Amino acid sequence: MIDKHLILHAGTHKTGTTAIQDSLQIHAAFLAERDYCPAVLHRDLRDLHRAFNPKAYGLQAADLDLHALRRDFRHWASQASAGNIIISGEAISHPFWENWGQDEAVGPFLFSGFARQTLVLYVRRQDRFIESAYQELLKHGLAETFAEYCSSPAGDMRRILDWHAKLANLAALYPEAKMILRLFDRVREKGDVFRDFLTSLGIPELPATIISSQENTSLSAAQMEMLRLCNLHRGREQRQILLQLFAKGAALPAISCPHRRFLDDGERAALIAEYHPANAMLFAEHGLGDGHALDQWERITAADRRQESQDRDTDEALSLSAIDRLCAEAVDAEGSDPDRS
Repeated sequence: MIDKHLILHAGTHKTGTTAIQDSLQIHAAFLAERDYCPAVLHRDLRDLHRAFNPKAYGLQAADLDLHALRRDFRHWASQASAGNIIISGEAISHPFWENWGQDEAVGPFLFSGFARQTLVLYVRRQDRFIESAYQELLKHGLAETFAEYCSSPAGDMRRILDWHAKLANLAALYPEAKMILRLFDRVREKGDVFRDFLTSLGIPELPATIISSQENTSLSAAQMEMLRLCNLHRGREQRQILLQLFAKGAALPAISCPHRRFLDDGERAALIAEYHPANAMLFAEHGLGDGHALDQWERITAADRRQESQDRDTDEALSLSAIDRLCAEAVDAEGSDPDRS
């Protein structure tokens, strides 16, 4: 038994994880003064990260020696000068999301044997999660419309959005851990997820969150449609130009979005309406969505598909022309910038 407190921050996805991880590393000295040793799984403990998601590293489960990984991790933790070890990584909750990685028992096996364990989880309302997930995929090349994304069998939205079942799964995986559940939507209103994370651990005198990743830049509906069209008809180079312009807050041309449909109030209510009664019981006091009711999405997406068939070619041609002009102007401006010569 290691006489230390192990704190696992497991995300989840789209809840400010990168901001927390960047801030943990930037404020490592601040934390060390308060007897905390932070580590980001995929940056500082890459061998452990491989165990959660071996396929991402081109490995098979048989390539991994979990006993050796556990021994090395326990040695590292026992040698740490702090009494509280913080490990942050969404891979810890991969079974929570997609059952990625080798096995659901990887985490409990690797992280067992500590005097105390705390599992910190952030979740967000399902309607906001699905829009945020769609936005992130657009930044990486997705060319589907929102309706196509939501109705795609590959997305398996029923499983991904069932918070109650997945939280129950993690509670069963880490029965000895104290679980701290934080509602990202409420935290985001206050504007500082790192401050909230440390407050949940009882750490006072908090520094500000450091947010440095372009990946987390929120986009407008028009910007998302520009990215989608760029992904569909252009390529990575122009997508990167657009993302840089979006991050700078550049003025953008108006484009037509006839087949872009995001959730209106009625659909948003349908998405978080009654589906899993236990979700309502678990989250009612927090104001979190109580399910996902995706049966109703077929009706919504069918109407979208009918709308998409009207004037698509003309609208896309006009929008692509605007995108090409915008990217060309950005390239010309970069070439004429005297500071770059």
